[in-house]
Amino acid sequence: MQSKTSDALKYTVSLGDINVEIIDTPGLGDSKGIEQDKKHVTKIIDTLKKEDYVNCVCLIVNGRSSRMSATLSYVLSEITSILPKTILNNIIVVFTNTTGLLQLSFDLGALKHYFGQNLEHSYYIENPYCLFEKANKKKGLMSKELLAESLKDEFERTAKTLNKLFATMKSFELVQTNNFLQLYEKKEKIEVTVAEALKKYDTQLEITAEIEKKEKEISDAVSKSQYNEKYKERQTSTCRESISTSHHNTICTAKECFSTCHEHCILPRTVEAINFKSCIRMNGDYCTVCGHHYSSHQHLYVKYIDVERVWWTINADMERRFLEAKNDKERATLLKKELQEKHDAIIKEKEKLFEILNQAIKEFQALGINHSFKKVLKNQVSFIEHHLEGQADLDPNSSGAKRLEESRKELKKKIEIIKELKSNFQLLSTIVQ
Repeated sequence: MQSKTSDALKYTVSLGDINVEIIDTPGLGDSKGIEQDKKHVTKIIDTLKKEDYVNCVCLIVNGRSSRMSATLSYVLSEITSILPKTILNNIIVVFTNTTGLLQLSFDLGALKHYFGQNLEHSYYIENPYCLFEKANKKKGLMSKELLAESLKDEFERTAKTLNKLFATMKSFELVQTNNFLQLYEKKEKIEVTVAEALKKYDTQLEITAEIEKKEKEISDAVSKSQYNEKYKERQTSTCRESISTSHHNTICTAKECFSTCHEHCILPRTVEAINFKSCIRMNGDYCTVCGHHYSSHQHLYVKYIDVERVWWTINADMERRFLEAKNDKERATLLKKELQEKHDAIIKEKEKLFEILNQAIKEFQALGINHSFKKVLKNQVSFIEHHLEGQADLDPNSSGAKRLEESRKELKKKIEIIKELKSNFQLLSTIVQ
């Protein structure tokens, strides 16, 4: 279902001598998709920035759920990816729609998979106000006295549970919200690095495919003229790459657009598309820099720069060696050597990229409860597939179905990058399992 709370809202509740400030956060697993959940997480973090500390994180779980669904698995994975280790002992789980452990259908042990340990504090609440509504429907079926006595027992049981819950909260040590913000920054760094990795990874795949194609063409070559047609002089092109900045900039995210439309944007950082309409780079609904609609823009701590890429299909020395080759076999052998050198250069580029990603994941692991970024991605894939299965009647050519399918493919590519990272850095086996 669509989240009923679209913003992180703060409430103050007074119970006896206890004053509790509750931040009611948007629920994850929104039917609008993963991008909507990212906006929810940003709202949660923005709200925490206004606080110095929190006492407790309270998870509300339906106690009548008997199994770990794809959606709940995704939600727990996403939650633990933004919870620092310092909050681990300050987590309370409230199981609703149940009066006690013996009536609980949910498997308590399932939470250990996500938090790395059994959660010590759990409470069980059957909302007495819901029971009151049920009691109204039973008027005439039993005496008013019996109804009143039953309701009184339920309200008293709930009151005792809440007293214990708030007493537990009161006993917790304070956790600085800066711990949440630091972890979120590390998670964002991974997201940006993986996004950059996807661009380079695709480029490298294209180059590898080109090498294989040229290798086949050269193996079929039987004359010097054919060789000269296939290989030319040194070539250069300019591509756009992102670099991190200490300030947020207005970036266009339209397909194939790598434009830094407003460096040092004076607007407060925002995730709401409508706010970019106020950017000074906009003329009405469209950007004066890149020409795309204001809704295609985001605030990111990166900017794009032009980077020259150099490659070649042949050089003078290589051409001379081939012209002097005595036979086709010698020609093919020399060419294979040149191609191998180019392949080795690609491997070195990947290793450099993986070093950056390796460090980013290490920093994420050091601060957070969730030790596996790959599992976060896998649960996102399962969540999308669950939506696709649940919408079997959805037209596969519709925009909604296409977006889901594109998201799934993109996430699976990210998982492949993490897998290759693991093979290159065996020390990360406990991180990316």
